[in-house]
Amino acid sequence: MTPKRPRDPNQLAKSIIEIATGQKPDRDPTPEEQGKDPAAVALGRAQILHLLCEGQSIRVVTRLTGCSKNTVAKLLVEVGHA
Repeated sequence: MTPKRPRDPNQLAKSIIEIATGQKPDRDPTPEEQGKDPAAVALGRAQILHLLCEGQSIRVVTRLTGCSKNTVAKLLVEVGHA
């Protein structure tokens, strides 16, 4: 998750310069850039959706899969928009 944009104009200018010079990343790395296998990521997402479709709660899904509640909620929102 990318941090919020600074409200102070001086901090915003500093942030833009850091992004432009490469001192600060402008976005979060993708799973492939982090060295994660895309197939494993897709399999984890499928497992989360399967458990939710079975009627399991978000809390149970987090316990069984080891991911956070925020991850499950974001996946639900993403699938809901599709």
